[in-house]
Amino acid sequence: MEAHKRTHLNEEDEAKRPFKCDICVHRFTASSSLKKHTKTHAEDQLERYECDICGKRFSSPGNLQRHMKSHLSDDDPRKKVQCKICGKFLANSDSLKLHQKVHLNASDPEQDNVIKPFKCDECGARYQ
Repeated sequence: MEAHKRTHLNEEDEAKRPFKCDICVHRFTASSSLKKHTKTHAEDQLERYECDICGKRFSSPGNLQRHMKSHLSDDDPRKKVQCKICGKFLANSDSLKLHQKVHLNASDPEQDNVIKPFKCDECGARYQ
């Protein structure tokens, strides 16, 4: 949600943070901060840790570890995130977000409120 809010910066806010990342929406007050941030987008950082099971690559050991739970069986006790709609247990919050899309019904706006509880005051877009 915070990243989305940055897309609505007014001209005064932009003047306070004149250094904009060319890759994402982040803006900075100092060029040194932008330079440090830009390094987070470097390719060698993005694909350093690889899953031995499926080959998917991750930027940090924590992200890889979280991903590894997706390979667990459904009844494994290490799956600790539960869908509030159907009760299914999933490996992590990212898996839950993907899973919850199966419950979306365009004719039922209340479901969207459960899955995406945060709403942008400026444009009405909803987020998790």
